[in-house]
Amino acid sequence: MDVIFDYFKKKFYFLKRKFYRIKVLGIPNVFKCFYWRFKLKVLAYKSGLALDPWHIRHNIYCRPYKWRVIEVANSLNPNSVIEIGCGLGEIISRVKAQYRVGVDMDKACIYLANKLNKGPIYIQGSFDSVLALQVKDIDLLIMVGFIHVTPIDTLSFHINQILDSKTCKYIITDRYREDYPEQGIVHDLSKYNKRIKLIDVYDDYEGYSYIMLWRVDNNGC
Repeated sequence: MDVIFDYFKKKFYFLKRKFYRIKVLGIPNVFKCFYWRFKLKVLAYKSGLALDPWHIRHNIYCRPYKWRVIEVANSLNPNSVIEIGCGLGEIISRVKAQYRVGVDMDKACIYLANKLNKGPIYIQGSFDSVLALQVKDIDLLIMVGFIHVTPIDTLSFHINQILDSKTCKYIITDRYREDYPEQGIVHDLSKYNKRIKLIDVYDDYEGYSYIMLWRVDNNGC
């Protein structure tokens, strides 16, 4: 009985959030959402790419949280921005900065990012790719979405590697709210490095997660 109750409780949660998301998006973006789902399917098919369906279903016109990340990023007036796990480049391409790099492990994402969201430099890779970049000063490092499934030790190791080799001012991450039915891994960056301090928490415009803004104190080594 408890299993059945939990099942319907979860279904109700996601249904409620879906209606809320539609309300936030507004009718024009709902149409854009479905249009881009269709367009991405066609582009992936024509290019012979095995694009993860997540990127199709959750394109930027379907997910308000991406606009929230862009909003927070632009409020910082960064000059150099790197996004790890950039997907199709929907966020990094809309951040106003002179130097922008999007990094993703998925070859299909990098290919389509270069076609659809021109402007940033796109690199197929992961955390190690950031270390290889010539830029030494990073105003903003964006890591949203994928860290929910990244082990604590793994993320901690790579963050410390980056902070030891680069000067970073801000980091944006996200984490699920406490009532989210399928909790992922919760990362507290301040526990990984004493230089990192949480300075603000933003609603994601969806009710699923929080957008976390961290500041790095480069004098607190």
